[in-house]
Amino acid sequence: MSVKRLRKLWDVETLLQKGERGYLRIPEFQRGKVWNIKKRSEAVYSLLTIGLPDLVFMDQGEGLYLLDGLQRFYAISSFVKNEYAIRLDKTLSHIDEELAQT
Repeated sequence: MSVKRLRKLWDVETLLQKGERGYLRIPEFQRGKVWNIKKRSEAVYSLLTIGLPDLVFMDQGEGLYLLDGLQRFYAISSFVKNEYAIRLDKTLSHIDEELAQT
């Protein structure tokens, strides 16, 4: 059996729309939402400044199974839905002082 690897680039809006439309599937082995607000804030900050590692999906025809990146997906999704604001630890050396004050 051969595995076909494709790389697709989606913007955040497209990815979130796929989730809202039920096209994204979460495999049972995923651990659910476990990142706290600080960790989610750091992920969103990274996305806005340096980027995040790719999310990994498996296409099964009826939907995309999210194999790696669930915490990153939840962090982005909940931020876009205004469920939290970015709150960052000012002592982290890679954080803008202005952003850390928000």
